Amino acid sequence: MANTTIATPSSSVRQTQGTALQRFLQATEIDTRLLGMIAALLCIWLGFQYFTGGLFLTPRNLWNLTVQAASVSGHGNGHGARHRHP
Repeated sequence: MANTTIATPSSSVRQTQGTALQRFLQATEIDTRLLGMIAALLCIWLGFQYFTGGLFLTPRNLWNLTVQAASVSGHGNGHGARHRHP
C-alpha cells in the first residue's frame, strides 16, 4: 500500500473564508468597535427624534450640532481663543 496524504486547507486560508460581511470587514479594515459606537449614536439620535416629536433631525438642528461639535473639538485640540500659538 502506498502512503498517501490528503492536503487540507491551512487555518489561515480558513480564516479568510467566512461570511460576506466578515470578508468585507477584513478587506476594508473597519473596526467593529467603531461600528458599535455609530450604532449607539444612531439609537440616541432616533430616541431624541422620537421624544421631540420630529424636531431633532431637522437640517437647522443638524447644522447647529455640527457648529457646536467643531467648536468643542477645536478647544479640545488646544485651538481656543485664549491659547493662541505664535
